[in-house]
Amino acid sequence: MQLSETFRTSPFWAALLVALPNIDSQYLIDHKYPLFTSFRPDIFVKPWASFLQKTYRKNVIQNPHFPSPPQDGWCLPPRWLTRIHDIVRTSIVVKYLDGVLSYYSLLKISLATIF
Repeated sequence: MQLSETFRTSPFWAALLVALPNIDSQYLIDHKYPLFTSFRPDIFVKPWASFLQKTYRKNVIQNPHFPSPPQDGWCLPPRWLTRIHDIVRTSIVVKYLDGVLSYYSLLKISLATIF
C-alpha cells in the first residue's frame, strides 16, 4: 500500500487530476461533447504474485543466458521496483475514439509545463 499512497500523493498524479477537467473543457469547446466519464480514475497496484511472476520471467524465461544473469542484471531487491514498469496503473476512459488522440495531445501540453 505504501507504493500506492506514494503515487497517489505524487506531483504527477496531482497535476493529472488538475489537467483532466481542463482537457475535458477544451474537448467540449472543440467538439460540443464532454470527453471523460470520470475525473477521478482509480489506481491499481499489481498484485504481489503477479509482480513475483514477472521478475521470474525477466530473470529466467526471457533470459537467453540463464543460469547466468540477464544482460541488464538480475531483477532482485532492492532495485526490482525500478525494473518492473507496470506496478502502478490507471485507466482513463474517454467516450469517443477521437478523444484518445485529443487527450494525449492536451495532456502532453499540460504536463510539459510542470515536468
